[in-house]
Amino acid sequence: MSVLTWLAALRVVPALGANLAHQTLPLADIVPALWRPLSFPRHLKAYALTVLTMLSHMFVIPFMSPVLAANGLQKSFIHKTLKQLNIRWRQGVALGTRINHI
Repeated sequence: MSVLTWLAALRVVPALGANLAHQTLPLADIVPALWRPLSFPRHLKAYALTVLTMLSHMFVIPFMSPVLAANGLQKSFIHKTLKQLNIRWRQGVALGTRINHI
């Protein structure tokens, strides 16, 4: 199956070196184009939303363990669950999929 995929990719995917035949642009032309998205207000709002989302997810992590412990989730249950997940992961059946190990 892998060989068929590679053969199909060789026929379908264009050569990656095709862009090297073109003339390279000087850095003075490239840098303004890289900074241009920062001049659009909608882009700045999207970047701010992305940063806010990432930070908010990171701020939750330190509070997960105390909340689970305060809600009566005992360590034995957590260790048992993690052990089962680790066993399933090693067997390749995590997330409902089976992985054939070589």
